[in-house]
Amino acid sequence: MARHTSSPRSRPAPSRPTWVLDRFALALYPVVNAGRGAEVGLSPAQWRQLGAALARVHATPQTPELTRLVGREGFWPSRRELLRELEAVVAGPTGDDPVAGELAAFWQAGKDVIDALVDRADRLGRQAARAPSQHVLCRADLHTWNVLVDGGGQLWIVDWDEAVLAPPERDLMFVVGGIGHGLVGPSDTKHFFEPGNIVELARRSPLPAGPVP
Repeated sequence: MARHTSSPRSRPAPSRPTWVLDRFALALYPVVNAGRGAEVGLSPAQWRQLGAALARVHATPQTPELTRLVGREGFWPSRRELLRELEAVVAGPTGDDPVAGELAAFWQAGKDVIDALVDRADRLGRQAARAPSQHVLCRADLHTWNVLVDGGGQLWIVDWDEAVLAPPERDLMFVVGGIGHGLVGPSDTKHFFEPGNIVELARRSPLPAGPVP
């Protein structure tokens, strides 16, 4: 039995492959028997292949249909609005729930650090939103848990539900250091950027460096 479903790189079904229901888009793809890139690893050639594939994604024409289905980067952390609700919960009584009590104690002990991180993220988001940038189609969650490797060594990018029109860095941040220890090494990043065209995209859409106001 196949372990995962494939990405839009897959060959569509012979009849209608997509449906739009209300504000949701549904797509039908064949099943791929493959392993997760984070578990099986990517070879230098596969990192180059991933870089070239992302360059093609970024070059996707922004048709009216695409811009209708895909949102634009808001430079606002996902579920940021839940923080106030969570702060109210951990500040109140936790009753006999040991897990809630442990979370509340942890949160209160690190509240100054958490508040500083949230404030910095908000300021960075406002700074990035003001910066001129070229928006392209981004996968927006391009880590190797979302890259499958089939038996022939072919890569499949999956889970496109977070696709967004954003600066190229929205994808590139996942291959420059990655989001977790051991997912991306310096040599992996080097091979990923070897196609060159992704680097050029980033150069034409620079986000500002330096201190956060």
